[in-house]
Amino acid sequence: MLANLLLMSYMMIEPNYDEDKVPSYSLTDPLTFADGRAVTQASDWLERRAEILQLFETEVYGQTPDKQLPMDVETFGENPNALDGAAIQEQVILRFGASSPDVNLLIYRP
Repeated sequence: MLANLLLMSYMMIEPNYDEDKVPSYSLTDPLTFADGRAVTQASDWLERRAEILQLFETEVYGQTPDKQLPMDVETFGENPNALDGAAIQEQVILRFGASSPDVNLLIYRP
């Protein structure tokens, strides 16, 4: 496992802080429908908004669950002096009922 972590650290991509090195790209116009029509009225926006939300569901966030899951939050560790006093560290467990796995979070707050 340690070997995998070391290998992954060497494979990390260096961040680019120089805007001149960013390749050109274009963003779609939020006021243009997927089929090329322009949003010209407020009523058009409701339809275009639905398209945009569908794109976010498909390409970014995934599908929202149909049913509301019960959620229990348990904080089981806190360090108010994390990172030499620069942050507060919290360890949290999210539980979504007996049939779902727990989610363990490690949170750093300023």
